[in-house]
Amino acid sequence: MNDAHRALITTTLQQFAARLVALARRVSRSRINGHDFPPPDERTQGTLEQALAVIAAAAEGAPVERNIVAAAVQHAMETLFAPLAGDNFAIPDGFYATPLGELIAAAQRRLYDAGDYLTTAAAARRLGMHRNSVYALMEQSKLRYIIVDGERKPLREAVEALAEHRR
Repeated sequence: MNDAHRALITTTLQQFAARLVALARRVSRSRINGHDFPPPDERTQGTLEQALAVIAAAAEGAPVERNIVAAAVQHAMETLFAPLAGDNFAIPDGFYATPLGELIAAAQRRLYDAGDYLTTAAAARRLGMHRNSVYALMEQSKLRYIIVDGERKPLREAVEALAEHRR
């Protein structure tokens, strides 16, 4: 892994840990259920770091299986953006313009060929809905997509799975 990606991962982990500590202090003055809140490193230096390292390796062109990178991206997004209670999450506007967003998009682009994703209009036709509904599904993380040239492209396999589920 190159130094820039290593530094990006470290910065992301530190920012995430700081958010956790701030939230824990707002909730209970650095104690949760009568227990001292652990230092940030103990809370975050596990699976998020591993997921980001897999993403960085894929972005750099290392041979990593698609399903492993997809799982790493999903885990990172859920960890960073999911609310503390609930399963759904939304990726903030402009995220893919940040260094971490660009890294994740680069990893995803290396995994998929043009035939693996659709335009939003094609996905809407396949699903029998308006394009805005497809965008809403992607924003709600109910339809997997990748970023290509700054645009969201629904994954063909995700569109097909959703079409089957809707029958």
